[in-house]
Amino acid sequence: MLEELKTFIQVVKYRNFTKAAKKVNLSQPTVSLHIKRLEQYFDTTLITRSSKSKEVLITKQGEFLYEKGQDLIAQIDLLKGELLQIDDKAKKKILVGASKTIGDYFLPQIIGDFSNKYPDIQLEVFIENTAHICDMMNEGEIQVGLIEGIDPYYDFDREYFYQDRMVVAVSNKSPLATMDVSIDDLNNQIWISREEGSGTQEYLKLFLNMHNITPKNVIVFNSNYAVKEAVKNGIGITIISECVVSHAAFDKELNILPLELLPKRKYSYILPKDKEVDLDILTFINMLKDYKVNRTN
Repeated sequence: MLEELKTFIQVVKYRNFTKAAKKVNLSQPTVSLHIKRLEQYFDTTLITRSSKSKEVLITKQGEFLYEKGQDLIAQIDLLKGELLQIDDKAKKKILVGASKTIGDYFLPQIIGDFSNKYPDIQLEVFIENTAHICDMMNEGEIQVGLIEGIDPYYDFDREYFYQDRMVVAVSNKSPLATMDVSIDDLNNQIWISREEGSGTQEYLKLFLNMHNITPKNVIVFNSNYAVKEAVKNGIGITIISECVVSHAAFDKELNILPLELLPKRKYSYILPKDKEVDLDILTFINMLKDYKVNRTN
């Protein structure tokens, strides 16, 4: 009943089967089946649905199970940790959340260096956009988050660890690739953007607003690779981290415009507010800072 209980807790938390299904990575019918099994096990009704509004309504029994169930899950997680500590050979684990640009293009070398230097510490990395990483930190699902945007909804301890360079990238076939480009030339263009909640889209919106640039259209993709491929194939232009497109530019697959109006973007790590940080996490963070120095020399 453990997985069913975890599913039920998310349904109550979101008051929505679709959002709960996404959170626990299950289909909506499976979520409904989990709730039905719990109700059969406890021989009671936990959730009802309004036939008019389709609103999820929690019964008194459901509210009671929700409160007790959260405590039970926390105790089981604690028990799991204690059991792992019994085995002296059990590796310590750090749960790291990284935004997509950091996770795909910046973090791999650091992970390799860290694993070689500290073989007894295991890193488990989750790669999502900035908003999702902040949500995961708030829910206690990760121990340290690495983001490229801002965290407007939560109050975390935060510190910058690297300065990223953003560039305007265009197809080699674009007229812009052979022009002495000004800001005015970026008006009425098709812009390729990352999805809502990503630090890269946040930066693009800021840039367009700052320079009063009006796009002809905006096409959204949920990965850096898709954005790069769209630009390479002449679908539009974009603002993106230099580390994403530097190899493609070197191989003449696309062109980086020599604009000097793009301020630097900072990567930062986030930690739970006012919470003591484990020594292993501090060790990982210190390597991030050292890597920053190595990269800029």
